[in-house]
Amino acid sequence: MSEVFDKLIESARFFGVEAVKNAVEAHTKDPSRWPLAMLHLVTSFELASKALLAKQHPAFVSEKVEGGEKTVSIQGAFERLQRPEIYGLRLSEKDKKRIFGAVKIRNGIAHGLGTSNAASTEAKFFEVFAYLRDFLSFHLKLNILDEVERKTAVKLLSIKKQVHELEKRATNNLDATELVWYCQECDKDFMVEREGEFLCLYCHWEEPLNACQRCSISIPEWELLNAEELFEWEFSEEKAELITNYGIGEDRVCPSCFKELQEEVDTMAREEEWRYAEEEYQYYLSTKG
Repeated sequence: MSEVFDKLIESARFFGVEAVKNAVEAHTKDPSRWPLAMLHLVTSFELASKALLAKQHPAFVSEKVEGGEKTVSIQGAFERLQRPEIYGLRLSEKDKKRIFGAVKIRNGIAHGLGTSNAASTEAKFFEVFAYLRDFLSFHLKLNILDEVERKTAVKLLSIKKQVHELEKRATNNLDATELVWYCQECDKDFMVEREGEFLCLYCHWEEPLNACQRCSISIPEWELLNAEELFEWEFSEEKAELITNYGIGEDRVCPSCFKELQEEVDTMAREEEWRYAEEEYQYYLSTKG
């Protein structure tokens, strides 16, 4: 990557972290810090958009592509990023209104023209932060909440407005055809398979793919069940001795396959009981005669 990109992404990270810190402070202690949180948030977004342009080519960051010290505005940066020949960013009309509405608030703060009340600034902050976090993660591989102290990140995620906005974005990012799994990290059902790994669309937790050894479906590691639980064992004080594995060759399987195996084992066990009962009965008949 270019030096321009490195400087821009580091600055975007710095202002993003400051935005999170000020948002938590504003929500828990001092509402007057919301304007500062918004100022840092939009600055981070502007720098991140320019970093993505620089990632394509450093010249795209200049207001005039042929050169010059003045850089493109945030509006100009997003216009360029949406061009297919540069990046092809998809930006909904709703997200455009959120971003550029936040820019107006930021400009008002920067020029001393006043701001909205704390409640509306807080709501606007969470709308834009949800998009910024996705933008940094999906396009620049930067998880902004990994850059702050764990307790600060937890506090931010616990704020009701933030939770609601992140859930909306996670829901919008789901594909109707995707299998969705429960995420142990955030306690929400937004874990999906993306680009060769599992990704939680809510908290952005990542973990490697695992597969059921019976049906080969991709599944989070903690969802796999141990097929040995279905085997018949004989336990003594010193050890456990395997009596039969019922022909099960798999070790770890998904819940659906585990249920199927359990039904097969139950059927085999009942057949074995009937066979034993029949043998006992035939033996009884032979001795009686």
